Order: sequence, then C-alpha cells, then structure tokens
Amino acid sequence: MSRPPTYRGALPGPLAAVRRRTLLAWQTRPAPATVQMGGFDLLFEAGLPDPRPVLGFSMAAFLLDGLAVRAGERLLDLATGAGLTALWAGRIGAEVVAVDRGEAAARCLRRSSLIAGLGEPDVRIGGLDAVAGEQFDVITWLPPLVLEERSVVTNVLNAAPSLLRRGGRLVLPFADRDGVPWLHDAFAAAGLRFSAVRYADAPVLGPVRLYRAWPARHGPPGEVAAGDALSGTAWVLKDR
Repeated sequence: MSRPPTYRGALPGPLAAVRRRTLLAWQTRPAPATVQMGGFDLLFEAGLPDPRPVLGFSMAAFLLDGLAVRAGERLLDLATGAGLTALWAGRIGAEVVAVDRGEAAARCLRRSSLIAGLGEPDVRIGGLDAVAGEQFDVITWLPPLVLEERSVVTNVLNAAPSLLRRGGRLVLPFADRDGVPWLHDAFAAAGLRFSAVRYADAPVLGPVRLYRAWPARHGPPGEVAAGDALSGTAWVLKDR
C-alpha cells in the first residue's frame, strides 16, 4: 500500500474538506468493546476517541512515549476518553485524576481500571470546572484532531498556570502541518514557557509535535530550545 501524502502548506479547499472528513472519521471510529493497547484491556464505547494506531500512528502512544511521569506525582488527564493515559500513569504509581465531559468515558475507564487491578479510578464528569482550586504536577491533554474553535486550546492553556504546582508541566501533542504560530502565541499569552520535545511526520496528519509547557515563573514566556528545557522537579532543584 502506498503512503498517503503529507501536506505541509495550506490545502486547496476540496482537499482540505476531504482531510477534515478523514480525521473526524478516525476520531470516532466504531470500536469493539475490548482493545489490547499499552498492556491494557482497554474498554470503550462507540463515539469515544479511538486511541488505536491509524496507518501506523497513534496520538495517544505519541503522548505516552514522551510523558515521563514519575511515581507519586499528581496527574490530571483532561478529556480522558477511553483512559489510556490515566491507566498508564496509574500503573507507574502516579496519583491520577481523570476528567471527561462524557459519562461513557467514566464508565469505560472504571471498567478498564478494575480489570487492570488498579482499583477505583478518580474519574470526574465535566471540564476544567471539575478540578477548580486543585493543583497537579502534570497535566496531560489530547486536543481534538479537528478544532472547531481555537478557544478550546486557549482555554486549557490559560487555565494551566493556576492548576500546576511549582515545577509542574503541561504535556500535549499537536498536529501542526502549518507551523501553528497561533499556538505558540497562545502559549506565551497564557504565561507559559514551552518546548517541542518530540517530533513525528505522521501519514495524513503531517508534522506532529509533543509540547511540554510550564508557568514562566523564572524567565519570560515563550519558546525554549528543546535542549534547554527543564520541567518537573528539575525546576524545583534549579530554583533552590
């Protein structure tokens, strides 16, 4: 099978519409009740974002490959979906709070967590309001592949500084075939320093980067070279 084309510039109108329909179909593919992924019997219902690889690439796996969470850290998994990130972090020993607006996500994560022997998960139905006033060492988020409004992203970025403990970081992958300068501007406007710590050239999606961001408490907000990026307890030690 030939490799689908990767698009790096602005797409012509008809081609962009085809790409959009393809990505929407990938996100909501009907799925069987049980999928083996990441060492888990992952249970999820039709309509939840599908974490399985498509043409050899999975945004969920891309996130986990660069997450580097540690045992004992408190992790917030936003829009948890089927809960793969929450399960993976829980197995390492992190204290996980999973949030999703859909009751299906809560049901599926609970079943998967019990089957994996991880006990009852702390899963909440809602959005950022479900964790108001709390703080975390790590926030993970898989943004929608197709954004209806950029405000979906900016709302999360703007909330991150108040939700992160000292030394905490936000980790998220983003498909950015056009370079998404608006995303970099949004990081800075939210008072975050950020760095692209991983890169992939995915079929159809095009370039995908894994971003790590943290509150700009020591230095101006904006992009930091990947080799200079510090996050997590490294910031705490550096400040001392």
